Amino acid sequence: MKRYTERSKTRFDHQWEIRREYGLKEFAVVEDELRQWVAARSWTSGDGPKAIFTDAVGWLRERDVLLPGVTTLTRLVAQIRDDTTRRLWSVLEGLLTVGQRYVLDHLLEVPPGSRISDLERWRKGPAPRGSGPMMIKALGQVAEVMGLGMAELGAEGLVPPRRLGELAKYGMSADASQIRRHPDGRRLATLLATVAFLEAKSVDDTLELLDLLMATELLNKAQTAANKEKVRKHPKLAKASARLAVAVEALFASDGWGGQDEEPRVSAVWEGDRGGRVPVGAAGRAGAGERERAASGRRGRR
Repeated sequence: MKRYTERSKTRFDHQWEIRREYGLKEFAVVEDELRQWVAARSWTSGDGPKAIFTDAVGWLRERDVLLPGVTTLTRLVAQIRDDTTRRLWSVLEGLLTVGQRYVLDHLLEVPPGSRISDLERWRKGPAPRGSGPMMIKALGQVAEVMGLGMAELGAEGLVPPRRLGELAKYGMSADASQIRRHPDGRRLATLLATVAFLEAKSVDDTLELLDLLMATELLNKAQTAANKEKVRKHPKLAKASARLAVAVEALFASDGWGGQDEEPRVSAVWEGDRGGRVPVGAAGRAGAGERERAASGRRGRR
């Protein structure tokens, strides 16, 4: 085996014999077609080199092609993937005007008086608190992001959604200083995809805040007002509730009456409460409240 490559034509002779024996095609015959297939696969899916290499081997076998060397196919896949990625960056960068490029690069800078860049502030979004001031901040961020007009460029019609999503995912997690060090094409393409993603995200976050605000502020207050109105319209229910509170307080106060293993009777507890054995506390206050509501009910009927 060590002397196999000493004669330069030996391996070529063996390739010719293998093709003739099994009826296989030469790789050079389908190389251009394979390049087109790899380029289309890389453009639409953005899969890694290992996945594309494995599928390229299957593609060649389906067409009865004698497989090339591993190094040859690996270099072919890597080269085409790099070319496709650069073409993706170039397409997205070409959609931007000079002013838009300046604005996108400015998102990576930290404004005076702030500790984080505008991109980082947009990525964090407003705090999830259902309050009026937080709702105003969320609406302000929506106006800021939408004001850049990235959605109007039509990138979705030129670039596969999966590739845009991959760029946006990287832009949402990478550090601003790291994005700043990339070449112009990759940096601007990443920022464009990230801002386009933030447009939808900021609107979704604002709607969630509105839902939280409705639940915590408006609906809870409305429920409390409805409960108060229900009590006002049903004085007998209020009177019975106050009487029940007096009875429960009396039961708690009777703990320890009698012997060690002896439980007091309800009648004894009730008599003790009427005789003043129960300390004056919540029960007394509840009883006073009961009498006051009963008097209010009588005045209302008059």
